[in-house]
Amino acid sequence: MTNPQIENILLLSDSWAWGWYPNHIAETQEWGFFHSNRYLEIINRINCTPQSFPIVEMLLNFYGYNVKNLGDPGSSNVYQAELLEKYLDDSKADIDAIVMIQTDPLRDVFTNFKEEFNTGTDGEWENDIIHLVDFGQWTPNYLESLVEHTILQVYQRMIASLQKHSLDIPVILMGGCGTVQRHIVDKAKTQSGYTNMHVMCENILVEVAYVLTGKPTVMLHPCAMNRISQYCRDDWNRDLVNYLYEIGFATMNKDYPIFFQMAVPDTQHPNAASWIAMIELLVRYIEKNFSQE
Repeated sequence: MTNPQIENILLLSDSWAWGWYPNHIAETQEWGFFHSNRYLEIINRINCTPQSFPIVEMLLNFYGYNVKNLGDPGSSNVYQAELLEKYLDDSKADIDAIVMIQTDPLRDVFTNFKEEFNTGTDGEWENDIIHLVDFGQWTPNYLESLVEHTILQVYQRMIASLQKHSLDIPVILMGGCGTVQRHIVDKAKTQSGYTNMHVMCENILVEVAYVLTGKPTVMLHPCAMNRISQYCRDDWNRDLVNYLYEIGFATMNKDYPIFFQMAVPDTQHPNAASWIAMIELLVRYIEKNFSQE
């Protein structure tokens, strides 16, 4: 089944599908908005909490799209692929396109080592897993090969789910907490014969920084937003440590403050202004490439 007209979007993501309030609101919950009966209906309708609200879903709704939001904060790409499988197996709902906001692929690498790190990655999960898998002794080449292999498997798994149900619908990829690498997408398409997978945006922060400033910047490494570097120890492989700093694991906000500006006040996710600009670009991309003439 092919859908030339996109109306119903399935959204896959981690916490980047949401806008997050500053900590002083999330922690104290003193903002009167959440305690007012006047706004109770809208709070419930858009799944708004003192911590967050589903900004991507809301903006796509504003442009007239129906959105099924499967995004799960803290989850991995592997887990999103699993959710897609279950949704297609269990639901008869019509889907015209999938929008996936790709997250940090190291989550996927670690998922393959330890299944309980598949989702709900809160707190000090990185510190736990790096000791479990002896991450500090990895080499840069080993790290890169695992990341590429794991992301390729994620794409292949998504494509297999669609082919199982005879769906030939656009899969639109956007780099969120993890940058999308086009050569891996191309490899998945070539190996599977599924050509309807598209890279709309390699990295949201990079794209928005260019749109809002007019100045091109560097492309972030797929794992640049991972927090592993803060657990670095003296006994780690020195080549690995040097490599992590070279690709910006620990110094992204310091070296490229424009990305930090795109995420203020939350600092870990794009802010509302960034998402407004990004979703407008996404809608234009959909209308240009997939709308029925």
